Amino acid sequence: MKIRTVVVGSLLALVAVAGYPSAATAAAPKTTIKIFVSGCEGCTIGWQRALASDTTVAPGKPNFLAGEQSKVSGGQVTFTIPTKLTQGVSFTITAPWEGDLDYVTNIVLGSDSLTGLSAAPAGTKVSTSQAKQRQEGSPCWQGTTKAKAVINVSVAKISAAGVDGKAKAPLAWASPTVATILPGANGGDSSPVSLTNGTTGNQEAFYC
Repeated sequence: MKIRTVVVGSLLALVAVAGYPSAATAAAPKTTIKIFVSGCEGCTIGWQRALASDTTVAPGKPNFLAGEQSKVSGGQVTFTIPTKLTQGVSFTITAPWEGDLDYVTNIVLGSDSLTGLSAAPAGTKVSTSQAKQRQEGSPCWQGTTKAKAVINVSVAKISAAGVDGKAKAPLAWASPTVATILPGANGGDSSPVSLTNGTTGNQEAFYC
């Protein structure tokens, strides 16, 4: 036992002298994202990082990462994501009262335009009326380099096309808006996604 202890100690000393990072210092930085949700207690929010083939998101790998899902409790959920992977993340939301939809709703994080004439910068407050009338937007987060991030999300009930006709669906949007990137889907044209009644969704993942 004494011999083995000496060998391990020598190796650790050699690693320190050589300048190799220890397990503690080698851990990748992470970002804690707190999402405050208004109007959807008990809803489930999840995160994904799905990248289109021609994406400009960095790093480009992994190109698909399905994160955990969490139920809104006390008006909030919290996720922890590697900081370098926050760019290109999108968030899904499902409500316990929604009807039979053939898609999962995405939270619209930012808008290309609120008026149809000019871009709405990050930090723009979006009313329910504006959210319902919005025609273009992006669920793709620009990401952050910080250890903590806060996103405020509002939710309203709307009527949408369901599997068997009209159904209740969640309209979810960030207000104030956060910085976004343009989706890399829709043929890779990197244009704002067209919204229907202010909302969008996916059947597999939303590609950024």
